[in-house]
Amino acid sequence: MLTVGLKLGWVLGATCAGFFPAQRDVLARWVLIPANHKSGQVVPVEGDWALPCAAPTFLGKGKSAALLRPLGHPVLIVPQKIAAEDLPQEACSIEAWAAVDVYTGWGGFFSALEDNGNAETGLMLGTRNDQFAFGVSSEGADDGDGKMKYLESKEPFELGRWYHVVGTYDGVTQRIYVDGKLQGQSLEQHGAIKYLPEHTVAVGGYVDSNESYPLTGALHEVSLHDVCLSGKTIQRRYRKLRGSLPVGEGRTFTVVPLREKMPLPEMQTGINLAIDRGVQNLLREQLWDGSWEQQANPYRNGPTGLALYTLLRCGLKADHPAVVMAIQFLKAAPPTRVYSAGCQLLALGATGDPAHRAWAEELVSLLLEWENNARPGSWGYPSDNADLSCTQYAALGFWGAAQLGVEIDIKVWRRMIERVMKSQPSVVEVPWFQIEGEQRSGKRRIAGFTYHEGGEQRDATGTMTTAGLCVLQIPNMLEGRKLGATAMRAVDAGRVLGMAWLAHYYPMDGHPRVGNNLYYYLYGLERVGAYMAVNEIGGNPWYQDGAMTILKRQKGQGAWGSTSDTSFALLFLRRASAATQTGDAVERTVKAYSDDQADVFLYATGDAQMTMWLEGFSGERRDLYQGADRSWEGLRVDQVIYLVDDKEIARVKGNKRVPWAYERFAVRQAIIKPGPHTLQAHVLLVPPNGDPEVGSQTDTIKSGVLDIVTVDMPEEWMAGNLEVQGVNLLEGAVAKASASSTWESGDFGPENAVDSMARTRWRASVDDKQPWIKVEVSRRLQANTLVIYQGPAKLKSRSEYAAILKIEVRVNGLSLREVDLSPDIMQPIVVDLGESLGIRSIELRVLAREENTKPVGLSGIQLQERL
Repeated sequence: MLTVGLKLGWVLGATCAGFFPAQRDVLARWVLIPANHKSGQVVPVEGDWALPCAAPTFLGKGKSAALLRPLGHPVLIVPQKIAAEDLPQEACSIEAWAAVDVYTGWGGFFSALEDNGNAETGLMLGTRNDQFAFGVSSEGADDGDGKMKYLESKEPFELGRWYHVVGTYDGVTQRIYVDGKLQGQSLEQHGAIKYLPEHTVAVGGYVDSNESYPLTGALHEVSLHDVCLSGKTIQRRYRKLRGSLPVGEGRTFTVVPLREKMPLPEMQTGINLAIDRGVQNLLREQLWDGSWEQQANPYRNGPTGLALYTLLRCGLKADHPAVVMAIQFLKAAPPTRVYSAGCQLLALGATGDPAHRAWAEELVSLLLEWENNARPGSWGYPSDNADLSCTQYAALGFWGAAQLGVEIDIKVWRRMIERVMKSQPSVVEVPWFQIEGEQRSGKRRIAGFTYHEGGEQRDATGTMTTAGLCVLQIPNMLEGRKLGATAMRAVDAGRVLGMAWLAHYYPMDGHPRVGNNLYYYLYGLERVGAYMAVNEIGGNPWYQDGAMTILKRQKGQGAWGSTSDTSFALLFLRRASAATQTGDAVERTVKAYSDDQADVFLYATGDAQMTMWLEGFSGERRDLYQGADRSWEGLRVDQVIYLVDDKEIARVKGNKRVPWAYERFAVRQAIIKPGPHTLQAHVLLVPPNGDPEVGSQTDTIKSGVLDIVTVDMPEEWMAGNLEVQGVNLLEGAVAKASASSTWESGDFGPENAVDSMARTRWRASVDDKQPWIKVEVSRRLQANTLVIYQGPAKLKSRSEYAAILKIEVRVNGLSLREVDLSPDIMQPIVVDLGESLGIRSIELRVLAREENTKPVGLSGIQLQERL
């Protein structure tokens, strides 16, 4: 244990100007320069707490140098824990000269604390998001296990800039100073500082027993005092070093310079792969009715419109089954929200199909009906107060419609420009960042955009600033000077201020001013880059940086989170708003397998539907059937048998009376279960000494065993769903559903199977041994076809249900027939009822099911009258 000096006799309530025993003024002071790094540690200039620090990197020279703390470097920690009595007792000051390169939720310059849930003790000085923070826990405010007050500076700090930050506490008042100015104070804490018996002391980080948040940036000096420094003393200390500390090469101290980043061409392969995997994920998330289910209530058409637009911009063709089904879903009902209408119009515009123009005109009329009467030129949800987020999606919808030749009244654009400028309420002056090759001094004017007009309730954010810029630039791209001088002046002024704001708050991630959705922001940034035709923002390559940010966040199955997050990420990577997209259009390729080591060569290709064939025979095998002394020549194939997992799945007849002439004996077969399998061919040949004209003797030769991996192919699955589409007579009918049981938690009632929505399902109880579901209608329906969709409504949910293998169909209380269902749970089952029946009730009883611990269920029951 370390001990320092005398114990204080402190009078509670004394001010910073009061008496402080000189011998206990500075407990520890570290000046982080090369001269103070000795034998692998930073030696304090006052106090005894050395900091182990291997292979440090310093910026600058002499007494004004600084220690760099690059991303990922550990916190500097005093090796032994420090006893509470050796820390400040009745008053304290923590002082730091620091520069921060990355915004984080928490960061520290100095900490000796414990913050676990409601148990909060000790003290710290550091950062919280984009503001400096000084934390203290006191005996007077103790709620039983300690209560910390994190006092924040009232103004946000800028990255890559030196600050002098000081936190003081005198037993009554807690204060925080930035560059000599008081930035906040609080009377919440009072009395002696509350500690645990001992604490970890850290410099350049926020550290307790289960958390460690290192500083990324630079440190010059950190000191801990057990007195409360006065405001005048703090101002004097600030002036002493102001302007003397080293400057980084770029806008921050430890950020990777542009010239050291991976060149974009070298990133392209990774970008293309990420796009392919992301598209695959979106397709596996699509439901059998063509929709996507994220927030489908109340945004029925929104997620589907956004996902469809994304797939089209990623290169899927208009005749792709997923596209066809999605458009059918959107046609079935109009959108009821601005977001939904905007996304749907973007998708229609991306098809480029003139046949959709009339449909787009209807949606534009709907958007115009929803324009806010109290604030013309803006939109809400639509019934709520107008906001910039909804307004931008109205503008994007108009943009999509314009791609099909729909004209938007120029008065609408003028109203939107005038209104959006009210969401850019405050202009501030900030220092110019130094950009390589440019020499600028003084201040620049910036102004971001806010969610509500005038900055009501919320400050400017990156998401809303990109939204505001798009609302300004879309009419400018479509109408130009036809907008008139007043509107054009507003567009020009708003663009300059907004782009300056984006440059000032540029970082891709971690910045609290980005907004609450990184991918939403990045897609907005992509639109700004495309609409403004800029490759750099504030001297930064926005696409390159954004792509790196997105690539490292892609999850194992190709997603970035929700359907909307994945869509926004893909739209950014694909540069969907630009005239020319990044990379090649997505190609839905399949795997290929082959073996030519055995007597017969087996080839196969596919992912779910496997095509397999014989590529040939070995020379040794063919030679057995050649020779001048033979009565017949050439291999004679009687049959080819294909086996998956040692079980026959297909048999192809040959003609043993004629020589083999490179026939492939190809067969296409579905492999029901996705995953790893073995594939082999057995070929029955007439023996070399046999007679192909008479007799049945054959030799069996075997191919090598192929290890194959099959996956669900969304194209084939959705094409199958497309084939069974028809008018569902239950839709619009008054139907009542009942069932043998219902899953205990969640909304899985039997009515979900007949509501015409794939996203809702009936799920039986897992211990229901004889599940059944019954549907009764108020009026007789004439139908000759029953269509059944099992529980999983999308490929990604395949494993959540047990497959139903056999059912009994009962119509109007009478048993009609027993039906074997496909062993593939994802395939819709079409039951031909024979002649057209007048149906008042239909009941499905499960007779056989897959043996596992999962429940059975249905996501759709349809009655159709087919010709």
